[in-house]
Amino acid sequence: MGKEGVAHGGSLTTLGYSARRKATIDVTDLIWKRASMKSFSLFSQPAEVWSTAWSVIFHLLQSSVVKPIVAKTFPLPEAANALRYLVESRPFGRVVLTI
Repeated sequence: MGKEGVAHGGSLTTLGYSARRKATIDVTDLIWKRASMKSFSLFSQPAEVWSTAWSVIFHLLQSSVVKPIVAKTFPLPEAANALRYLVESRPFGRVVLTI
């Protein structure tokens, strides 16, 4: 995390680690800036939260306000290669199968 990574008294929120990817951060910035770190797991939320979250996420994706990071795209017949790439390369971003 760079010097501008979090504001003084701010909060760093983590999410998206369900694939057990390991991440490291330098907590020095958090300490010096009296910031906090929080985590969020959509999977542990009630159904109403899921529904609301997905409607917001869908709108953001549809309007291109948020663009997902795609590491690599594979045609559907190459699904085995896509899975191998996902497991062996552990890419940053999504692996997409196209139909």
